[in-house]
Amino acid sequence: MSTTTIRRYALLLATTVCTLVTVSACGPLSGANQTQADVSNALGMAAGSSNTGATNQWMVSHEANRTVDVRVVSGVNGDVQLNGYPNGVMTISIPQHWRVRLTFQNNNREAMYRPLIVPYSEWPAKQGQHAIYPPKPGMMKGSLIPAGHSDTETFAATTLGRYVLVTSTRSGRRSVWANFVISSHQPTPRIYTPIER
Repeated sequence: MSTTTIRRYALLLATTVCTLVTVSACGPLSGANQTQADVSNALGMAAGSSNTGATNQWMVSHEANRTVDVRVVSGVNGDVQLNGYPNGVMTISIPQHWRVRLTFQNNNREAMYRPLIVPYSEWPAKQGQHAIYPPKPGMMKGSLIPAGHSDTETFAATTLGRYVLVTSTRSGRRSVWANFVISSHQPTPRIYTPIER
């Protein structure tokens, strides 16, 4: 078993324990705990807690017009990870019917493909076939974001469910991804992580 696989299992175990402790300590689910349960159910696993620090750092909500600015950065601290989190650790959760303005910043040394947001059930086998992002079909393939550049697009979070936000380096040596959930029970956008950065 590789070191990477062992780390992923350890992280998944820590995430599950963290969520079980949170839920059992708070008693019956309501309010924020219900939202956390909804996200966990959508993911089919523990999502960790709503991370206020990450939410404030990587997104700005405009509740009056139900829009949110989300920043996703690859290359934080010199690593290809998204916003500094390993693959699958960060969950971006958006209320249904909000508009999302997604800015992808490539801080890596090589070009990255424009991220796709695809249904989890279709990833990676049918990657891009039913993507909800980017909003223009012509932007799907071959769109590269050079090192040190960013790209911003806006789309509507309309269809409930679990998605994956995924991108890779131009060379294809590294793929990075985060969970992306559109929820009907969440009043405002949130980022869920099992660890505070």
